[in-house]
Amino acid sequence: MENRRCTVVAVGDLVDELGFCCEWCGKVYKSLVRYHNHIVCTHKLPVPDHQLVNCFHCPRSDCRFHKHGPGVQNFRQIGRLRRHYQEKHMTGHLTCEYCQKQFQLKSALVAHRCRLRHPAIRDSQSAITLGRHVCKKGYTHLGALQRRLTCCQHGTPNTPTEDQKDIRDTVCLQCNKEYVDTHRCCVRTERSFQSDRLIFRKSSQETHGKSRYLQAEDWRFLFEMEQLVRGIDDGLVRDPLLLTELASLVPVLQQIQDSDLEIK
Repeated sequence: MENRRCTVVAVGDLVDELGFCCEWCGKVYKSLVRYHNHIVCTHKLPVPDHQLVNCFHCPRSDCRFHKHGPGVQNFRQIGRLRRHYQEKHMTGHLTCEYCQKQFQLKSALVAHRCRLRHPAIRDSQSAITLGRHVCKKGYTHLGALQRRLTCCQHGTPNTPTEDQKDIRDTVCLQCNKEYVDTHRCCVRTERSFQSDRLIFRKSSQETHGKSRYLQAEDWRFLFEMEQLVRGIDDGLVRDPLLLTELASLVPVLQQIQDSDLEIK
């Protein structure tokens, strides 16, 4: 090679799924640039000199891209060299049933279906429907498509599985809206402590939210105590230990009430 930064890529790196594995933490990256950034930013190590490659060449000696020459365009990215090798030097074993175009890798076939808006296919290994069958939005990378399907719940059955029923059946008692983890209800009730106040700073919003939360907790405590006293008066609560504890708290509560009256 004319330059030590040029390299002839092995055939195995052009046929199999591309991946750069970090020898320090084991993470795998499909992009050489991201792999180098990971080494520099995460492990604080310089990129090895033998990996500073800016020119990739085809391993076929009879190919015009095997070495430098007049009018020969260099491959600056290994992904483009992979695409060249698979299209020019390999016979694909995966065929698109709509246009009869052949592909060597399954990810290339899926990306082709997305770009040309072919009907969706079924991936038996991951059980995810691949294609533009719901929102008509296409992706050139399989990972981006799978993230879209997962986040938007496209291609998933309407009936939840047994493992998902406990999560999906969480319903807000105020607005009857289903939620998974947390839910901020916008419905106001006579005992709601949500405020219509406009707040323009995040710190002020946090302080305001904490004060409102404390008010809600105080109201909840008073409401539960009121229900407990009514249960005692009606004869529904007959626990001797509970009644004894409440009786011991009466002098303390009376003292607190008297001190509040003196302050006022």
